[in-house]
This record gives sequence, C-alpha cells and structure tokens, in this order.
Amino acid sequence: NDQIITGNPNPKFIYGFSTNLSYKNFDLSLFLSGTQGNDIYNISRLSFENPIGQRNLFKGVVNRWTPENHSNQYSSPFVGGRLPISDYSMEDGSYLRLRNVTLGYRLSGLKGVLSDLRIYVSGNNLFTITDYSGYDPEVNTFAGSNKEIGVDNLVYPQARSFIAGIQVNF
Repeated sequence: NDQIITGNPNPKFIYGFSTNLSYKNFDLSLFLSGTQGNDIYNISRLSFENPIGQRNLFKGVVNRWTPENHSNQYSSPFVGGRLPISDYSMEDGSYLRLRNVTLGYRLSGLKGVLSDLRIYVSGNNLFTITDYSGYDPEVNTFAGSNKEIGVDNLVYPQARSFIAGIQVNF
C-alpha cells in the first residue's frame, strides 16, 4: 500500500529548430532538438556508487558510510551488491542538443570543366545542455521496448563527428 510511482519518462514536450541561411557565397544550416519535462532513472549512477568491488566508482564514494563516517549520501559497502531502489537516482532528463551545423562556401561561375565548387565543414552532436548527470539524456537502454523507457543502464553517448568536404559540379 505504500508504493509510490515516481517519475515520468514521457516528456511534456519535444521540440526542434532547423534553419538554412545563405549570404552571398556562404551557406549555414543548423539543427537543434530537445525535450522538456521527462525523468530518467539513472541505474548507471547507482552502479558507480555501489562499492561491490566489480567496477570503478565515483570519486565521492570514498566518503561513503562506515561505522566511523556516518555519511548518508552513499550506501554502505555491506549492501552485498544489491542496488537500493528509490527515487534517489531519478533525474530530470530535459536537454537541448545541437544535432548538426554545416558551414559552406560556394565558388560558382568557374571557367573550364567545373561549373560549381562548394567547400564545407560540418559537425554532428557538438554539444548538449542538460542537468542530467549521466553520459547522454537521450537514453535507450531497452531499445525497442515501449514499456521500459527512461532508464539509463550504462548507455553509451551518441558519437560526435566532424566532416569536411568538397562538392563539385561539372
């Protein structure tokens, strides 16, 4: 009877913004996206704070509970590997991410075989603004499951990439 449902993995809203701008021979495209109001259950945080001897730990765990140190932030090393289930590791999963930005310069009206040349640089997943303490607020631990969303169980973050290129028209 004392069970409480804590957190909601569904965002209150999902948003995005994209634009394509050009000025003289320069072009710029930008794509931002994010969510607001979703919660993430951060199991990876619990794993890195539980001193069971099978993995690295967060630096702050040095100050865990012991008979001499009555800290109440980190669990005792005597919990035997059982992760305490509570709202302690429920976190706000709201974020804003710069998905893609591309800057290009076009040389047109060239003499000879080439009619057009565009040089560009592009970056993907350049930054994410969030208060979430895990690697990536866009977690997908149980991919394909619509029942177990909003759970971070050591999910790798999305890759950041940089691209430079030349587009040639003959």
